[in-house]
Amino acid sequence: MRATITRAGQWRVMSGLLALAVLLSATTARAAAPEILVTAVSGPVEVKSAQAAEWTPIAQAVRLNPGDWIKTGQDARAELRFEAGTIRIFQHTLVKVPAESTQQVSGDSGRLQKVLLENGRALFDLVKAKLRGRFEVETPRLIAGVKGTAFHVIEREGLAAVIVDEGRVQVTNRRVPNDIVELMADQYTLLRNDRLTPPAPVSADPFDEESLRASPRPEERAADGIGMTGEERDLLEETKEESADVLNDVQEQNREAIEQLREESQALIPELRDDYQDLLHDVDPLQDIISAPPLPQ
Repeated sequence: MRATITRAGQWRVMSGLLALAVLLSATTARAAAPEILVTAVSGPVEVKSAQAAEWTPIAQAVRLNPGDWIKTGQDARAELRFEAGTIRIFQHTLVKVPAESTQQVSGDSGRLQKVLLENGRALFDLVKAKLRGRFEVETPRLIAGVKGTAFHVIEREGLAAVIVDEGRVQVTNRRVPNDIVELMADQYTLLRNDRLTPPAPVSADPFDEESLRASPRPEERAADGIGMTGEERDLLEETKEESADVLNDVQEQNREAIEQLREESQALIPELRDDYQDLLHDVDPLQDIISAPPLPQ
């Protein structure tokens, strides 16, 4: 005899399948969210979720989810840890984990691929072996893309910069997409007049933002020899000396030519005077009579 399923039994089966689908969906969603933990806090630090209207102060480890914000106050610090490394956030900094910043990895949790540095300064220390693809740090003016390295990103009023400690970073000007700079270890770039400066060696404390603001422009750097190797500086000095010698030679030749021209001009004056007198005589033959001395009485 064939078994029959009552209507009540059908509803129980459907309810069970629906509950299982919801459970699987929730499990998948949890797996897709990357593990981003605030592991260290010093000073006033606050977080805000995408749905919240108010900021919440924190004093201990918490988890951040895609869409969450974190900000630091005066003399505050915070450290974020995720699967590929750490992010150290310094004072007066605002950071967001954007909702679209994760990448789903088969059989694993989602991976953090992007962070927004809205304002302030942060140090990103990433492990290349743990990254899958490109990791980006976006600011309102710059994009720093890496595949494993340690670097600082600064976005403050009057200063936008990327400083590389280790590895390699590609920096893109968001307003001029074809303005791209490749940075190696111990190099930095600044955004000046809406353009990225060429890579320059870090010669001062990278945490001294005032020094970065006052750092020479590329043309000043080349003129003064700042940030050059010893060989480049020697070549610059040699070029300056050769240029000075050429300039002195040209100035001396000009002086000699001017003096020669003056002497030739002085020698021509008597001839020009005689020619002028002859011309007057040709025009007015009475001129000799008028200008002649009177006859003796």
